[in-house]
Amino acid sequence: MKKVPNIITAVRILGTVAMIFIAPFTVPFYAVYCMCGFTDVLDGFVARHWNLTSEFGAKLDSVADLFFYFITLVKIWPKLWITLPKNIWIIFGIVLLLRLVLYLKYALKDHEFGSEHTYLNKLTGLMVFGIALIINTAAAVPYCYTAVWIAFVAVVYELFIRTRIIDRV
Repeated sequence: MKKVPNIITAVRILGTVAMIFIAPFTVPFYAVYCMCGFTDVLDGFVARHWNLTSEFGAKLDSVADLFFYFITLVKIWPKLWITLPKNIWIIFGIVLLLRLVLYLKYALKDHEFGSEHTYLNKLTGLMVFGIALIINTAAAVPYCYTAVWIAFVAVVYELFIRTRIIDRV
């Protein structure tokens, strides 16, 4: 029973691998994509609800998230590049750079891999997840502006937490 959340996370990793071989913006792509999103929510819920949380599980979840978002980005990149204004990419680059600084800090100073599981990071994950679902609609640009600014606030907040400028709320 203790391994159930990690098995659910492993299903997300396998789904992410499957996405590599599926054409984006197709019914099979969206089916696997949504299954990955569902398992992302489910693993944490199961772990917390039945008190099955573990340090390994939290790290596995972070690795699975990174892998999922990387593969998703690669798959939908061409559509994102032609649809989104360049200033979104500038903000995205800043967020990515700050996120890399955080990962390096975790790795070098704390000897850990992962990120804080704040509500802002969870909201960022939800917003980023929605991008693939909305990119082919008229709402894509305003939605992506909102997502990138939430991601920016989330990463700055996490930087403040990790550098002890503010306490975690």
